[in-house]
Amino acid sequence: VKSGKFNPPVREVGMQLSEFVSRMCGQGSKSAAPPQVFKSEREYYYWQNTLDEAMMSDIDLDIPAFAALGSVSQRPRLWMCGKRSVSPTHYDQAESILVQISGYKRMTFWDPESLGQLQLYPNDHPLRRRTQLDPRTSGFPNHLPVRTAVLGPGDIVAFPGRWAHYTEALSESISVTVRFRPRE
Repeated sequence: VKSGKFNPPVREVGMQLSEFVSRMCGQGSKSAAPPQVFKSEREYYYWQNTLDEAMMSDIDLDIPAFAALGSVSQRPRLWMCGKRSVSPTHYDQAESILVQISGYKRMTFWDPESLGQLQLYPNDHPLRRRTQLDPRTSGFPNHLPVRTAVLGPGDIVAFPGRWAHYTEALSESISVTVRFRPRE
């Protein structure tokens, strides 16, 4: 990275929601839009967008259960993806909740004491807070304590900052995440 050379493991591409849905629904078909990434046999899409004021008009995050987590530090985000899409192992600085709207996801968590063994990228790297290891490969330290949650429609998981997590979509999936600034 210091040399100016960096080949990210994923590619971020801006697109309208309609194009995303078209690509996701057409994955694997000859009529699907051409792929954005050519590094693998199959392309997986993960769409995220900040929820605007209109989308948030009927959602109250000032309820007592959420107040215990602190104040909202980042606007809620909507996430949509196809089956087998993943969010690589990383940690967030803030307390977070994920609300599963539709479909199913499996989230795997490692406590902060495990971070030193997960081979995090250095703080000056573009992928800081992410691990260099993939839990699906043989090089991953499987001896570490792990917690797993399978989330379905209506399920909520709350987790503290600095807990590493890996997310895998078990089906087409829609969820919302919110991050909180800890109470003082």
